[in-house]
Amino acid sequence: MRSEPLAWAPVSAQAASLLEEAADLLVLHRDFAAAVERCEAGCDSLGPGTGPGPESSADVKCSLCVVGIQALAEMNRWREVLSWVLQYYHVPEHLPPKVLELCILLYSKVREPQVMLEVGSSWLRDQTNKSLPEYGALSEKILTMLTLLRRALRSMSSQFYLLPYKKMLLATFLLYLVVVRLDPASPTSLPFIYKLVQLFRQAWAAVFSPIHRRPIQD
Repeated sequence: MRSEPLAWAPVSAQAASLLEEAADLLVLHRDFAAAVERCEAGCDSLGPGTGPGPESSADVKCSLCVVGIQALAEMNRWREVLSWVLQYYHVPEHLPPKVLELCILLYSKVREPQVMLEVGSSWLRDQTNKSLPEYGALSEKILTMLTLLRRALRSMSSQFYLLPYKKMLLATFLLYLVVVRLDPASPTSLPFIYKLVQLFRQAWAAVFSPIHRRPIQD
């Protein structure tokens, strides 16, 4: 005797229907705001649970978030993506691999990969995630992201040291004007800037000390 396929729970069926509407709005109608609204309604209908839950519900919730991420990106609201996703999964460790991968790709594309560093590291440290088949591929993506960040930092450092001395002095002087002249109380609350100002004062004193001044002509 063949067993009939199990019917989805009413809540999952409602979320699946909203997912279908959201996908149509995203792809066919390109109504991205409405697509996000359907995704939010679908995720809300599945409840706030953070546990594994039924497989069908977890898949629908993951798909809703994938469509929502794409819709937010189309509206150039990519800065909201991570916080938007975490309101439904609450902690990075509970993010599905597909959602985490899409977030990594998105923030890397807009040249803000550092946003995902802490999230990715938390996800990789979770013992449950280590047993997932996608763990290896995601760890490689996060390591690649770290490598790109290191290169960017090295490039910034080399650019910094290549600046001519006069430009450095001028930049420090402008910082001195902003911090000391406009807000005399700031240096005490900003130790790094305060030290920079002290270095400027020393450089200024060295350049304009009596030894470097021209003698007064009679």
